[in-house]
Amino acid sequence: HHIHIIMATHKLTYFDIPGRAEATRICLFIAGIEFEDVRISFAEWGKLKAEKKFSPNYLPVLEVDGKAFSQGSAHARYAGRKAGLYPDGLEGMLIDEAAEILAELLYKAPSKGTLDDAAFIKARQDFQHEKMVPSLEVLEQKSAAPYYLGANLSLADLTLFAFASLVQAGMFDHVDKNLFDKFPKLTAILAATPKHPKVAEYYASKK
Repeated sequence: HHIHIIMATHKLTYFDIPGRAEATRICLFIAGIEFEDVRISFAEWGKLKAEKKFSPNYLPVLEVDGKAFSQGSAHARYAGRKAGLYPDGLEGMLIDEAAEILAELLYKAPSKGTLDDAAFIKARQDFQHEKMVPSLEVLEQKSAAPYYLGANLSLADLTLFAFASLVQAGMFDHVDKNLFDKFPKLTAILAATPKHPKVAEYYASKK
């Protein structure tokens, strides 16, 4: 008897930026799970959003066998488990703690809304000093080396790497692009992560 294992189909939809999907992309790749990596423009998303194509109606969306799931951090944990990069116990809690700290910075960053330019710049600069720096100080203090947990790559490194790439690309308006330079341990993790053989292989596959 031949046993045919039918792999679940995976489709990840997000913008063509690292953002909230990069850790999931890398983990699925490391896990050897083939997935459709759908990257859409902001304009295309406007159209899909108006059509209420997904439920819940925000990105990233991970579809597994046609079932849609929202929340990038949920996707990352699912993919991280598959890749062996999300241990349980205290190590898992350390990863969760880091991920929640970074997610909170994404959610709480002041948006432009009705603020005039000067007020928006001030709000973002205050946020950097009063919220981002203390949060990164916590991560710096908890970091081991060469990776966040020590000898082995984990979901914490990939989450940090994706978040830092947004900051370094200037996608956090009015926040210092070189913010991470003040944190030597985090800077070392950000240098080590893309050099990890599996992560390097992922980026080589994308060229």
